[in-house]
Amino acid sequence: MSTTYGTASSITIPSDGDTIDATDVNTPFAAIWDRHDVLADTAALTAILVPTHGLIRYVRGYGHYVFVTSGTYSASTAASPWILASGDGTAGRWVLDLTSQAQSSVIRSFSCADGLPRGSTTIAKTHDITTTSFWCPCTGDNTAADASRAFMYSEYRYMKFPDVEVGSAIGRHLLFPLNAYMLQGATLNSVKLNLAGTGHGALPAMMPSLAVVRYKPEDNSLASLLAANTLDDASGTIAAYDSLHAITLTCDQNTTVDMEANSYYAVVCNEGHTNALAELRLYNFVLTMTAKGFF
Repeated sequence: MSTTYGTASSITIPSDGDTIDATDVNTPFAAIWDRHDVLADTAALTAILVPTHGLIRYVRGYGHYVFVTSGTYSASTAASPWILASGDGTAGRWVLDLTSQAQSSVIRSFSCADGLPRGSTTIAKTHDITTTSFWCPCTGDNTAADASRAFMYSEYRYMKFPDVEVGSAIGRHLLFPLNAYMLQGATLNSVKLNLAGTGHGALPAMMPSLAVVRYKPEDNSLASLLAANTLDDASGTIAAYDSLHAITLTCDQNTTVDMEANSYYAVVCNEGHTNALAELRLYNFVLTMTAKGFF
């Protein structure tokens, strides 16, 4: 490893007849070696004497740092270990190279017909998702006359609600576990449900809705990832509603995925009330996340 620290030198290709000595070869390659040699910790980084602007070093467990003597972070007092001062007092800062810590977009998708739904929510009124009664499996709508009848079934392309919900309170919801598709520590940006109505003469008075929640077994608590709790289908015409379309819920709270403490679910509420019909079809979910260093 070289004993001088500076930006990498260019490698000059010699002409015929030129004499090449050790310096011609060692100087540029030493700079390249220094840039990629692994330092044990940040203490070894800050121990480098008289670092210069643009100098890059790699620290185990963190990635590449670049030393800057000008710009936004050159005099930052941000906490260790993201921005560090030189140990010998050289003006400037060691800054974790954010290009090596870039956020990547991650997409996960699964079919609603994959057999994932295993529960129903028991609710007091439409779109009330405050219950934690996520029992599974549940095959009825909790009324005496209907307790033994299945409330959902799948075909190879989709899952659908087989019955008509004509009341103003809807007891049939589908619960889709999401943990298998999540990344620990990622940010969940949005959850999209592709769906389609069937054979409507008018739009249902109560449109389908989507909620995304996290359940914490430790204290039996339920928290929404949307401040408004649920998002209704916004289709404005019969043609749009009965064609394949999507409800896209953009998460605006509790977005950091923590599967050590929580389980995550999408909750789908059926259409209901006036003009409601059976056969609402649910095709697939698409989850969009961002995560550091995921490629």
